[in-house]
Amino acid sequence: MALSSIPVKPPARAASNPNTDRPIRHLNQIDLSRRWSISPRTLERWRWLKAGPRYLKIGGRVVYPFLPILLIFTR
Repeated sequence: MALSSIPVKPPARAASNPNTDRPIRHLNQIDLSRRWSISPRTLERWRWLKAGPRYLKIGGRVVYPFLPILLIFTR
């Protein structure tokens, strides 16, 4: 089977959010790692070492409050 005959799924579209006018309050690990251009694993390590930005665990998910993240860059 040639590689060109393998079906390719189109990229997933972003889920529609009816609350697009609401401000961002939290970032997840992936969003923060992309914003800071670091590995998500680095954030995991910082949490384990009790270092890095403040985070919350909500329902088993790790989120970072947006305002303290923003303030880090405005100092």
